[in-house]
Amino acid sequence: MMLRLLRGMAAIFPVLLVVGALAMAPTSAQAGALSDAKAAGHVGERSDGYLGPVGNPPASVMNMLRQINSKRRAHYQGIAAKTGTSVENVGFLAGAKAIQRAAPGTYVMDNTWGSSPRPPGSLLAVSADGAFFGSVSGGCIETDVVEKAQGVIADGQPLLLDYGISDKQAWDVGLACGGEIRVFIERIDDPDLWRRLDAERPAALLTDLENGRHAVVRPDTEPSGELQPAAETLTSARQALRSDRSTPIEDPNGTVFARTFNPPLRMFIIGAVHIAQELAPMAARAGFEVTVADPRDSYATEERFPGVTLIRGLPDNALEDMAPDHRTAVVALTHNTMFDDPALLVALDSDAFYIGALGSRRTHAKRLDRLKISVDDETVLDRIHAPIGLDLGGREAPEVAVAILAEVIAARHGKISASP
Repeated sequence: MMLRLLRGMAAIFPVLLVVGALAMAPTSAQAGALSDAKAAGHVGERSDGYLGPVGNPPASVMNMLRQINSKRRAHYQGIAAKTGTSVENVGFLAGAKAIQRAAPGTYVMDNTWGSSPRPPGSLLAVSADGAFFGSVSGGCIETDVVEKAQGVIADGQPLLLDYGISDKQAWDVGLACGGEIRVFIERIDDPDLWRRLDAERPAALLTDLENGRHAVVRPDTEPSGELQPAAETLTSARQALRSDRSTPIEDPNGTVFARTFNPPLRMFIIGAVHIAQELAPMAARAGFEVTVADPRDSYATEERFPGVTLIRGLPDNALEDMAPDHRTAVVALTHNTMFDDPALLVALDSDAFYIGALGSRRTHAKRLDRLKISVDDETVLDRIHAPIGLDLGGREAPEVAVAILAEVIAARHGKISASP
C-alpha cells in the first residue's frame, strides 16, 4: 500500500515501478558485519533507500555504511540512467519493493500538504500487515496514518485526512510542533499507471481528492483517464509541470491535486578538476544527473569520478549533444579558455536555468571581452554567474562545491535571479 504525502497537495509518485534488485549486494564479510550491526541496533534502513546509523555506532560500522551506500548509489544511478527517472526515485522505489518482498500485500499511496516537514509529494509505502517505508511528516503522524491506511487497503475507498493544531487529534498523533497537514490515502490497483508515468515524462497526474479518479496531463497532448478536468485546470496543471511544483488546483467540480513527473534535473560540469570531484557527488545526492566532460584522459577517469557519467571529449560538443533545457545547470570549472568559452556559448544559446563559471571578477571581465565577439546581444552574457557560487567565504574545494551547489539550487527555486 502506498501512501502519498501532499504538502500543499502534492500528488502521486510512481511507487510500484520494478527497479531491479534493491542494491548491489555487500560482500560476504560486509553482510555478516551488517547483520551483526542491525542486531545490535546500530543500523537501520532509511526512507531514501540507503542505510543509516542508529544512535552512536562505532567507527567500523560507519565505514561499512559508507562503503555499502556508495555501492547502492552507483546501482541506483545505473537504473536511473536506463529508466529516465531520478536517482532519488529509484532509491525510494527500491525500499518500497523491499517492503513488498518482506510483507506482501496491497499498497496505498499517500500524499501530504500543509505544514509538514516533508516536501509535497513525499511518500509512505504501507503493506497490508502494517510494514511501511518512507515518511510523510518526518515521524509526526506516521503511526496514525499507517493505521488509517489499513482501512483503505480493505475497502479501496480513498481517504483525505486533516491534522491541525486546533484539533486535539494533532496532539494525539504527535503533531505537537503545530501547523496543519492534510494526507490523501489511495489504494493503488494499477501499478502499470506508475510505470507509464515514470517512463513517459514529462507528465502530470491529476487526482480528484473526493473520489480518487485520475487524469494524465502532458504538455502538448489531450489528457487521458476517467477524470475530465476543466480547461483552466489543464492550464494550471501544465504550469505546475513546467515549474516542477506539485500543487492543489481548484477545479469547477472540486479540488484536484497535480503531481508532476518530470525528467531528472541535469548538471553538466565542464572540466574534470578537483572541485568537480567534490561537486559531482553532492549534486547527484541533491537529485541531479551529473555529466562531467573533459578531453584530458588523465583527468576524466572512473577512479576520480566513480558513478558519474564521463565524456572524454570537447565540452562544447558534448553539451550540444546533451541539448540543455530548462532543467539543466551548466558549470564551467577548467580555467581553460579553450574548454570553457566554447561550452559557455553553447549554454548561452540554450534554456539552461543556470550557467556559472569559475574565476575572479578580473578573470570574468576578460572572459566577457572574449565572448562578446561571438554573441549578437551582449546582454545574454549577464546569464553567467561569476565568480561562481554563493559567497560563503570558503576556499577549499569542498567549500567551493557547496557554494556552487547552493547557488544552483537557489536559482532552481527562484531565490536568486537567473542572471547575477
